[in-house]
Amino acid sequence: MVIKFKKIILFLLLFLTFDQSDIFCAFKRIDEDNKIIFAKDGEQYIWEKTTDGYSLNHIKNYSQEKFLLEYLVSLDLEAFCKTLEKFILKHISFHDFSKKNTSQDLPFFILGLLSLLGEEYSVEADKLGTSSQIGENIFYSFIVKKGGETFLTIRTKTVKEESFFVEDQREFLNEFDQESTVNIVSSGKNIFYKYNSFSGSENSENKINLFESPREFLRSLDQQYINNYFNREDNKINLKFSSERDFHNFVMGLLANTKQLTYLSSNREAGIGRPDIVFKTNKNREKYILEFKYGTKKNIKDANRQIMDKIYIGTGSLVGYESEDVYGQAFVLDQDTRDIYAGTMFKLDKDVSKNKREKRKKKRN
Repeated sequence: MVIKFKKIILFLLLFLTFDQSDIFCAFKRIDEDNKIIFAKDGEQYIWEKTTDGYSLNHIKNYSQEKFLLEYLVSLDLEAFCKTLEKFILKHISFHDFSKKNTSQDLPFFILGLLSLLGEEYSVEADKLGTSSQIGENIFYSFIVKKGGETFLTIRTKTVKEESFFVEDQREFLNEFDQESTVNIVSSGKNIFYKYNSFSGSENSENKINLFESPREFLRSLDQQYINNYFNREDNKINLKFSSERDFHNFVMGLLANTKQLTYLSSNREAGIGRPDIVFKTNKNREKYILEFKYGTKKNIKDANRQIMDKIYIGTGSLVGYESEDVYGQAFVLDQDTRDIYAGTMFKLDKDVSKNKREKRKKKRN
């Protein structure tokens, strides 16, 4: 009788929020744990009982017809720009892309994105322009070559919010030296773009190296991967990581080209903090929490402790269903050498996190 009553309450709540057809289909799948899984607007949701009561969570917030890199190698620049805009709005936070300064946030995201191009492509990346007491006119240039010839150019310029639509930004957007060029002006998560190629004919097969799974992505992300990309003989990359955030946004560019993801978030609040990056895969019902530090190799322990102590798992809409296996991994950008140190992946003990949450509740009460 109690279970039936709970089902009725859940049904009424969902009925008032979502399409009737979605709810009727989902209601048939409700299980003994009072969980309902259903879809709306191309995304998957779950209504479930958590340690803090019932909550409505995303299961799947990551879905796209093609990966960003696939649009680039097919020279479908219109689709690339639109998908990039959606990706930034959906998966990037204001903590990642700042409005307060002309930072390197978007350039390092683009740099990570381009690192998965096939061997027939090379990348030239540079910071150009001038800076003075009057102001600065800095932009970033990414030239993708194929067979020694320029195949594609991406130019990005990051500005403060108040100067987003001034005349020199308009000039930057309308400047095309050659075909197949994308110009992007960004201010925080707001981007404005122009391109001079609307649809291409290139076949993307075998020309990009997408990560087949999150596990492959994590196995690949180390100093050797960075060296192979930055120091490749035919690449000319004149950009270096200068902060934790540079590396963070570079990693988001990699994840934009990773298969089997069903959820991706960056710096979204959870527990008593903000995990740097969280992503999920439904294939093995696994979740991964990444934490980045800027310092020395010793800071890996600090990052691991932060993942465990901030009670990221089992709280809020970040997590979803609690039957997942949750793994943590830390990365440190060395403040002197700029080398990347990858910590050992570890599985989080959800019982420990549950006990910590209960202790915090007792303190509050």
